[in-house]
Amino acid sequence: MAYGDSLKARALPQHRWLYEWLPGSKGIIYERDFSNPAAVGDEVNFQERHIPALRLVDQGSHLIIWDTPEDRPERLNYTLAAECAGAVAGAIAWVEDTGDLTPPEYVVRVENGTIYYDSPEKDLTYEVIVDGQNLGSCPSGAVSLPRTIHTTEVNGYDRYENPLWGPIRCVPGAHEVQIIGYDRAGNRQKTHLTAEGRDLDFPGVAAKNSVGIAIHGKRSQEGIETFGLQKWLGCIHLLDYRIERPEGVAAIAGFVDGIRVANISSENSFHLTPGNHTYGIVAYGEDGEVVGSDETTFIIRSLLKESFEFPPNNDPFYEPGPKGIPIIGIFAGGGALVFALVLIMVYRKRRH
Repeated sequence: MAYGDSLKARALPQHRWLYEWLPGSKGIIYERDFSNPAAVGDEVNFQERHIPALRLVDQGSHLIIWDTPEDRPERLNYTLAAECAGAVAGAIAWVEDTGDLTPPEYVVRVENGTIYYDSPEKDLTYEVIVDGQNLGSCPSGAVSLPRTIHTTEVNGYDRYENPLWGPIRCVPGAHEVQIIGYDRAGNRQKTHLTAEGRDLDFPGVAAKNSVGIAIHGKRSQEGIETFGLQKWLGCIHLLDYRIERPEGVAAIAGFVDGIRVANISSENSFHLTPGNHTYGIVAYGEDGEVVGSDETTFIIRSLLKESFEFPPNNDPFYEPGPKGIPIIGIFAGGGALVFALVLIMVYRKRRH
């Protein structure tokens, strides 16, 4: 904690219920936006395995740790380091005090290709995973499945041993769907099912974009012709959009590899499999007509190395060898100390 005088808490938008676990403190700033996690830390290893994680970092380090000759012990902010440790201990104490180890109960069904889930319990957060792609936190009825499955294959490797992906193919078949429900205490329940989809054709880029909707940061067609498809490092990606005239928009729908997500938020983050992907965004007016749309195709590369072996059955406390799997890690670099927490949900699972 070399440079800052406050802490920043950072989690994926679908995991920000973790913020409630931290004790009240004026010294903690809660991150509300989200950028490419490639600039973040080791918590990505857990996030890419669909395990909620929270990062605490001193505000002065701006999420990236640089080693400099000025990194000396006398520059450390020990008060801030103590507050960080207190926040972690407070989170553990809060969860422990709830005394709740019961997984949430909910019911999942698929009707005409649309996924619905419901529970008598309030304040549940749901994550939707379709064919290995985590669509984030979506309300019931928001996700609809296409009739075909998105697939792409490796056609070879470049001189840096990066995979070269072939064209996207859409093949008929059933989808593998996983719903994960979380309660406020971090208990989770998983439901797996196989479901057929229906025709969900993306309407294409509208000739008239009266509301000015556009995918932020996408590569232009001229750029694609010059440099090829845009490549993003890290499977967790923010697919955000901007609207110049939102007053003309009554509803929004996103199409992620053909999967339709109604009322999609521009702050949602997706976990996508490595390879080629398509993303489209459609704006509808009051009468249901398309008033604007945009689309992009890009390549996702994983941050995880092939040697990263995650425990079977998604059990973080399985230890395949003498090294085990680190769950709560403290990472130091230069004069800054970063706490990357796979917060205490896994601790509770160990007690169960």
